[in-house]
Amino acid sequence: MFLLLFSIYEFNGDVVIANQPSEALDHITVAVGGFAPIGGVETLVHSLALALHARNISAEVICWGAQSPLLADLETLGIPVLRTRFQWGCRWGLPDRLMFALRRRQWGSAKLIVFPKLLRPEVHLAIRRTQRTADNSRSVLITPYRPAEMWASEPPSQQLLECFDAIITQSADFEADLRKYGYKGPVSQLPHIPPKCELVVPSAPTPLTIGFLGRLAEDKRLDYMLEAVSSIPRSFDFRLELFGDGPLKTSLKERVTELGLGTKVKFNGFVERSKIKAAIDSCSLFAFSSRTEGLPVAAIEILSRGRPIVATRVGIFPELLADGTLGRLVPSDDPVYFGRVLVELGGEVLSNPSFAPQSIQDVYAARFGNSAVVDNYVELFQQILSSHQVSRGVQ
Repeated sequence: MFLLLFSIYEFNGDVVIANQPSEALDHITVAVGGFAPIGGVETLVHSLALALHARNISAEVICWGAQSPLLADLETLGIPVLRTRFQWGCRWGLPDRLMFALRRRQWGSAKLIVFPKLLRPEVHLAIRRTQRTADNSRSVLITPYRPAEMWASEPPSQQLLECFDAIITQSADFEADLRKYGYKGPVSQLPHIPPKCELVVPSAPTPLTIGFLGRLAEDKRLDYMLEAVSSIPRSFDFRLELFGDGPLKTSLKERVTELGLGTKVKFNGFVERSKIKAAIDSCSLFAFSSRTEGLPVAAIEILSRGRPIVATRVGIFPELLADGTLGRLVPSDDPVYFGRVLVELGGEVLSNPSFAPQSIQDVYAARFGNSAVVDNYVELFQQILSSHQVSRGVQ
């Protein structure tokens, strides 16, 4: 087994290739790599698979990790999930390598492989080698973060970029980043699959309830958010509700104690998928203090429930919040200003009809119509599949 793990570069094994014409979009393989219990990428995979299933396009999900409620939901609907349980040795890329070795038949026979995030570079190169023997096989990357932020410390190699016949981003700025890194293939701008709007009610007028929905991880920079809320006078009636779990939970709790926020901050832990709507509805507004982002799935879920957002200037947020109709932007180095904006927007939620749930939803629906976005994904996948101009990144 370990021989397979460490011989990816040499793999030229017997792959079952689909030699028939592949113009019809009837099947898509979604290759995720590590699948967390919940997260933005995982929610995107779940939403995409469901959307394709509803259009009578079969999909299969290839991943590794523990079982997840999102994966279980897909399996209940008859959507195949090819999950490798091995999840140790991530530092050396062992789970990705093993996933490649065990699913090598799928890599060669798949008409279209969609990657909602990057695997280990050597695994992408190996998959591309396998695809070279199948003229009808295509690869698409959906950028999980802004490329300039995702590759800030280590730019991608030209070989890695050429593993993808097309890349889907969420912004024109993201496309500009890709071009700067030397990607020459087609780039399309599409949001993640947005949830449909439902009737919601305003949050309680007091206290001002600031929410956060996501992983308690380093890239979310929650220590900065804690500094921001710490700058709000204690006499002001507010609370911060953190929905999610992650590796920084213990250190963040310690920081809450240090800042004297014990009565103002609540750690709600992991939120089951069925309870996310209620969690969002319990808050007046939501805050993001991230160091890097793409178009967070959590953000569009929050907006679909009629709650505005305060966020740092990363990822899609500068474009999403530029006109002020869906929230406010804050710098990444001024926690006092961040805290003041949270309070000001909280006041507008109560007094300004433009920030009533229905108003937020109206703006959201105009930008992120669910059916139109799904139509665009299906049309784009069909175009990629039918194209005869295939990049050959690995010789």
